[in-house]
Amino acid sequence: MKGDMQMNTRDLAYFAALTRLKSYTAVAHEFHVSQPTITYAVRRLEAELDVQLIQRDQSHRQLELTAAGAQFAVHCQRIITELQIVQREIAALKTPQIKMGLPPIIGNYFFPHLAPKLVAENLLSRLQLDESGSARLLKSLEAGALDLAMLGSLEPLTAPDLDAALLATHHYRILVSHDHPLAKKKEVAFKELQDEPFLLLNEGFMHPQAFQTLCNLNHIQPHIMLQTSDIDLIKQLVSQNAGISFLTETALTPHDDLVALPLSDPEQPLFLISIAKRHDHLLTPEQKKLAALFKDSF
Repeated sequence: MKGDMQMNTRDLAYFAALTRLKSYTAVAHEFHVSQPTITYAVRRLEAELDVQLIQRDQSHRQLELTAAGAQFAVHCQRIITELQIVQREIAALKTPQIKMGLPPIIGNYFFPHLAPKLVAENLLSRLQLDESGSARLLKSLEAGALDLAMLGSLEPLTAPDLDAALLATHHYRILVSHDHPLAKKKEVAFKELQDEPFLLLNEGFMHPQAFQTLCNLNHIQPHIMLQTSDIDLIKQLVSQNAGISFLTETALTPHDDLVALPLSDPEQPLFLISIAKRHDHLLTPEQKKLAALFKDSF
């Protein structure tokens, strides 16, 4: 391997695509270049690393990596991902917009109280909100598509590539209509709900994981009648006695015409609310101010 490495990013991109597509022709088609261009790129990388990356045994129809090639492919993809994040972050510095992940449940809970402070600090107009569920927002944050994110989770966010601050811990509730037989109870054990039809949030949220945790703890699997990202639809269907639901208390408002029952289970998942950023992302002064306002709102 040469001491002064001079790989170009295009060659890395070609090689990463080659490991994914397993075809020189397919890679050439994807990048709109000739097949020899891809071949020469691989040879340049091999010369730079002083190692063979691709098996050249013509008896094998499918492209195969050498052990060194497989190892290099892992690092190659990491380099490309980091470069993409750098490009996004540099581009973000050229715009006044702050890309913020704010799940609808958390946003509806406290954002109305925070909005006047954001206006006073001239930050509200600069927010570019992504209002997906926490599970999707976490992936977007890790990919560099967001500057900051408020996230719901079942456990504290301790991934080494994240800086997260736990702001609040809330409980999950069982939602029923006022006409439902369970409405008269003060609390309910999850095991009692085995025969109830559930209306749940979909996999973009943390709720399915929390729900399945309770199922596993109680060795039951209630029927899930509907999964959706529409919280208001769930509440409306529950109020019409079409089923019951499982939502964090964070999602409830004084205007909901529903009964929210605490779970009596001694062991149950919690809904943790955190604010997070990538560990290697340097916050701008405006982003720091925004993060401080969100933290102070709890």
